[in-house]
Amino acid sequence: MSWMQKLCETYDCCAPLIGQGDDSSPVPLLPVAHTTQKAHLEVTVSAEGVFLRARVIVDKKDSDTIIPCTEKSQNRTSAPENHPLFDKLQYVAGDYDTFSGGGKQRRADYEDYIADFEAWCASPCGNVRTAGLLSYLKKGTLISDLIQAGLLPTGNNGLPLHKWDSKYGERRGVFLTATALTDAFDAFVRFNVEVPGCEEPPLWSDPAVWESYISYYAAQQGARDLCYATGEVMPCSEMSPAKIRGTGDKAKLISSNDTSGFTYRGRFENASQAVRIGYETTQKAHNALKWLIARQGYHCGGLCYVAWGTHGEKMPDTTGNTRDMAQRAAADFSEIDLDELYEDVSKPDVETLYAKNLDRLLSGYGRALTDRSGVVVMGLDSATTGRLSIVCYEELQGSELLRRVREWHSTCAWPLRYLKRPDLAVKGSVFIGAPSPEDIVEAAYGKKVSDKLRKSAVRRVMPCILEEMPVPRDLMLCAAQRASNPAAMDSYEYQKTLCVTCALVRKYHSDKGRNYPMAWDENNKQRSYLFGGVLAYYHYIESYMLEGNEASRLTNAMRLKPYYSRRPKTTLGVLDQKLEPYLRRLYSRDNKLAGYYKDKVAQLYKLLSNPE
Repeated sequence: MSWMQKLCETYDCCAPLIGQGDDSSPVPLLPVAHTTQKAHLEVTVSAEGVFLRARVIVDKKDSDTIIPCTEKSQNRTSAPENHPLFDKLQYVAGDYDTFSGGGKQRRADYEDYIADFEAWCASPCGNVRTAGLLSYLKKGTLISDLIQAGLLPTGNNGLPLHKWDSKYGERRGVFLTATALTDAFDAFVRFNVEVPGCEEPPLWSDPAVWESYISYYAAQQGARDLCYATGEVMPCSEMSPAKIRGTGDKAKLISSNDTSGFTYRGRFENASQAVRIGYETTQKAHNALKWLIARQGYHCGGLCYVAWGTHGEKMPDTTGNTRDMAQRAAADFSEIDLDELYEDVSKPDVETLYAKNLDRLLSGYGRALTDRSGVVVMGLDSATTGRLSIVCYEELQGSELLRRVREWHSTCAWPLRYLKRPDLAVKGSVFIGAPSPEDIVEAAYGKKVSDKLRKSAVRRVMPCILEEMPVPRDLMLCAAQRASNPAAMDSYEYQKTLCVTCALVRKYHSDKGRNYPMAWDENNKQRSYLFGGVLAYYHYIESYMLEGNEASRLTNAMRLKPYYSRRPKTTLGVLDQKLEPYLRRLYSRDNKLAGYYKDKVAQLYKLLSNPE
């Protein structure tokens, strides 16, 4: 239960941020006993319980609403179970049966809702504003008020429409809502209460209302037991929250179904003997995890990774390429200059410059992530719809995480030339750095890789970054094989595959203790290395001379690359013949440059003929 302790510690340290949403996280850090729901309608009443106005919520961001909930309502499926304050029309509208046009009767749902709401308002924890809302809802006129306001359009029979029909013209009312709504009577309603002379926040974002419900719900909880996560005696949870990786996520980290699936039969008499988690503990842990994943998590299908500091420290991007990490650093620290990431790759000291720039890039995080700061790395994946597993978990010092990130971006760095959009680059379309895990997977298996294989491969790459595991050899070889066949890809995909493969090969050999520089190594006399240098010169000379319509075609060096990798000496004779006309044209245009390239190729030929 170490992960729950760390998440609870994070929640307590970040408590001042409860309920505060920002652009970096669509999910706020939720109060205990609260969840989020997308609302379709907003109704405003007075403190005396008088209907004032209503509106359709057409902005998707504005529809996200913090709502109080019980354990059962938070986990409800098809069985009716009302939320305490905001809910669908079937629960909050007393005249639902009158206007729904038959079908399943919902009067019992409304009565249960009102009874629970009355108990809250009548308790010592009651709130003045919620009491005004209760007074209005007990009148049972919500749907008729929405019809009068024009938010529930009616048909020829005078009853509100369940679904929109084009014969009624343009959509209007609740059918304009930003979130999907298959039936108007499934609309989720949130309420606001206005008190004259008081400027208070909306009911769903009022800390006083949150605290009122938290205190009330805590007083309603029953028997206390030992919480296995904290070691304290407290009211324990019977159900754990879902929606961990996103709004539609039904998978849970903790679950027990011994009464139906017999998961624990033969080991325990009942599920509570397996583990007991305090209600407040599970609420804090899950709310913190949801917030962290939405704020800085990485998703690949159902796979999710998140790294965080227990005291809310700013974290480097551990799952993107080096430029992604630089963009986050520039957002976190104003002194970071993205221009530092772009260097002339032809400079002989390019690696030294890159190392200095990388240190400057991570320097802001280094001030916060010290030996005393605690960092947690966590990976989640689901094998089925309802079960979520922890596939990676590690606690380490902040400085150690920073060292691992620096190691990855240092040893897997290569000039990457696959930025399609010019606005993504500051100085051209080349930056030096490490590729992202998904770029590595696409380089190895192509763009049309299945979701299952992509997720599996990313799961193998992530430990290379976060745990310093060696790069899988089969992944590197797959990428190298694809990069050796440029004719099978368009120019952009080939350029991306080639750059990522070079970075991957360099990282693979670095793990073996062999360091390959990014620039040409004059001291490397291996035959495979020298043959590669000859091919590179042949490719560059021909591509330099291609003009007009020919500029977009593959050079002969690239076209014959698959054969060259298997029979370099034989293929070299063919390339010599095909390069001759381009070399003559280069002599006529720039005699000095042509002589320079010819001398370089001659030097490589000499080394190949007389190996040391």
